[in-house]
Amino acid sequence: MKKCYLLLLVGIFVLTFTSFGLCQEAYVDLRECFVDETGVLYYFWACAGVDRVNDMEIFLFDPAGNELNFVSISAPPCWYPHASGNYGYWYTEDNPILPGDCLDEFDFKVPPGHCVVLLRWRFTLDGVPVTDWQDTYFTCWITDVESETWGSIKSLYR
Repeated sequence: MKKCYLLLLVGIFVLTFTSFGLCQEAYVDLRECFVDETGVLYYFWACAGVDRVNDMEIFLFDPAGNELNFVSISAPPCWYPHASGNYGYWYTEDNPILPGDCLDEFDFKVPPGHCVVLLRWRFTLDGVPVTDWQDTYFTCWITDVESETWGSIKSLYR
């Protein structure tokens, strides 16, 4: 009877760890964005899925499928960015994204007026693809700011 309980506990632990403990799919996701007169700045993170990742490639397009050039890109510590036209490449030798982990602080800027962009991306390990090409849309929602006085705002709650 004790063996059955032990096997059951081990089985539950393994199922829980493999189902909820690791990110099973690789993805990139928008963290936040900012719009100013110089362009639209997108901050995003990259999650490795089940493979180790030390390279990321992105081709950038507008929603109609036209190539969209990067204005600038940057990377987290120990990662190195490179951009040419609509192609962006981030790589590291010292700080790979481990299976199930995510890494933040990637960003890129596009010209003004491009609040929706299509990223065609994939992850590689030492130049060997570990994911297929994936398409992900990033949308930077612009909201109007209304000028109000503090007194008029307080009066709404009286």
